[in-house]
Amino acid sequence: MRRLAAYGVADGDVDPVDRSKRHGWTADYRGRATVVYGHTAVASAEWRTRSIDIDTGCVFGGRLTALRWPERELVSIAASRAHAEPPRSFQAV
Repeated sequence: MRRLAAYGVADGDVDPVDRSKRHGWTADYRGRATVVYGHTAVASAEWRTRSIDIDTGCVFGGRLTALRWPERELVSIAASRAHAEPPRSFQAV
């Protein structure tokens, strides 16, 4: 599971259109541990099973999001500017 979460693809197949695309492992995750991850920018952080992607695209001009633990509270602020162009539109996700 750690390798899949870190590298995103179980079979080594890479999407030629979106090299940052990750395997949808969160839909099937049934582990006891809560997994907080990033590197796949999303429009807003959202809980799926016991996992949450808090990468809300700050580097692309989106937001910087943090998770307060153990409260499970999200804190988010707008980026002051974009530092890079996104490989795909993460706002549409």
